[in-house]
Amino acid sequence: MEGEEEKPVVEKILTLSEIRSIAGRKGVEAKRAKAANPPEPKQNGDAKAHTNGHANADLILEALRKKGEKGNVAAAKYYHQCVGVKRAVGLDPQFLEQVFPSTLGGLCVPAWDNSPHIWEMEQLFLSLQREEFRRLMISIPIRHGKSEYANLLIAWLLIRWPKTRILRVMASADTALKMARDVLKYIERWGEYLNGVRLDKRRAAAEHFETEAGGMLRSVGAAGDVESWTFDWIIIDDLITDPYEIRSPNRRDQLYKDLQTKFFSRVNPLGNTKFVVIGSRRHPDDPQGRLLDADRKKQPEPYDAWYYHYRPALFDEGTDHESCLWPNSKEFTVEGLKAIRDQKIADDVYWEWLCNFQNDPISCPDMLLFDPSWFGEDMFYPAELPREALEDISNTIIAFDPSMGDGSDPSCHFACICIRFTRTGAMFVDDTYLAQAAPDTAIEMSVALIERNQDVEVVVMESNAGGRYVGKCIEDACEAKGLRCPMVYKNWSAGDQKLDNKDQQGRISLALWEKLSKRKIKLRDTPWNRVLYRQLRGFPTEHDDGPDCLATADIVLRQLLTTGR
Repeated sequence: MEGEEEKPVVEKILTLSEIRSIAGRKGVEAKRAKAANPPEPKQNGDAKAHTNGHANADLILEALRKKGEKGNVAAAKYYHQCVGVKRAVGLDPQFLEQVFPSTLGGLCVPAWDNSPHIWEMEQLFLSLQREEFRRLMISIPIRHGKSEYANLLIAWLLIRWPKTRILRVMASADTALKMARDVLKYIERWGEYLNGVRLDKRRAAAEHFETEAGGMLRSVGAAGDVESWTFDWIIIDDLITDPYEIRSPNRRDQLYKDLQTKFFSRVNPLGNTKFVVIGSRRHPDDPQGRLLDADRKKQPEPYDAWYYHYRPALFDEGTDHESCLWPNSKEFTVEGLKAIRDQKIADDVYWEWLCNFQNDPISCPDMLLFDPSWFGEDMFYPAELPREALEDISNTIIAFDPSMGDGSDPSCHFACICIRFTRTGAMFVDDTYLAQAAPDTAIEMSVALIERNQDVEVVVMESNAGGRYVGKCIEDACEAKGLRCPMVYKNWSAGDQKLDNKDQQGRISLALWEKLSKRKIKLRDTPWNRVLYRQLRGFPTEHDDGPDCLATADIVLRQLLTTGR
């Protein structure tokens, strides 16, 4: 009786196509009986006999990887013959759970190598898929397989979850299209075999294709348009690569604004959109650097913070135990990487080695005025260090660079810095506000900084039109709160021709060169001082508001001490 009650259920499960998919010449009734009374799963080492009659995952993958005369399609057909099935549609979840992006790599990419750094990336992407965190940033060296792995990741997501909507943004539309064609090819070849996933023939262009289930991949360049679309995954892959864009502060600003407003805003309102940024570092102020700086300022919850994973091409560089990130690579061995580094040095583009291979972004040294070796973590002192612990302080000056004069760029920073000078001329940058801010916010933050440093002797403001307006607003606000604000206005058009240099770049270089080279500038370790550090290190390719502020304070102090004016 019990068997008879189950018989109609079996008839509903076994369709005609499923019956035809079973190999052999056994009768239909025998097949029904087998489906109605499946054998218990068996454990035999790593092999698992699944209840639907399919071979264990190891055998499946081994058969899939077999190469036939007609390539991987022939290998798939070989697998179907091995397990006695003509089609693999509807494979059980136990098998699909053992298919990962790296599995597709073994099937689709000639000479695919699951090296340690690829395995690390895969574990992070799986954690992201499990929603252990929401934002993942990966920086590994150029030509180490990150974009190829991104192709496999996207194909895997659309095969496993064919309703997933994915956006991929790359530096150029041509590169995005090339990568999209590879993803399209992988899904066409393996989607139906692995999970019954088919592409919608009505929407099968490489730059925008969809699955029959409603999932999609839209691939655009940095200038592309995604208005009115929403996505479950937003993947930014090498957004900035052009040397001109890398060296241009304005272009980096625009890319970052586009990233936030044009691409990251396209979240799925009914889902939990995941964000991925992949790419080697190109500059301290590249999109990755901006995003990490924003995290340091906002300090979001761990789930919403960027999980940053980076690796250099050459570990323990300069020691007797150097090792490479990709041991199986023929080009990027320890000897090969050293040769690349030596060539970069010979070509006077050592910065390319540091940025592209070591993920230690610095500005382009062929445009820098300050030696990168002058900078390091020893430039900072602890944020919690009491002010009284600073030794031999003789003068305290607060300097402003409001960046509101003629010709100022809207992306410039408002700088307000409190500097404590020692008797030997060293500078302790003790309190800083350095940000892109509206005038009201900048004035409010400036007054708060003056209130924290009431032992200040002089407050210096540039005397351009915007500076005089901001200075008057700050003086009025301080007077209303009963605060000291000994404001003076600095005009660069008169006075000592060596110090009062109209050429901003020359003025900053002359004032700060000796102090930086002799390690006489120290910064309290705060988020704003980290921005100042980046501007100093990248001068003049970075925004120069912070360095100009330091130079102004130093020049005014020299004039006060030597001429009394």
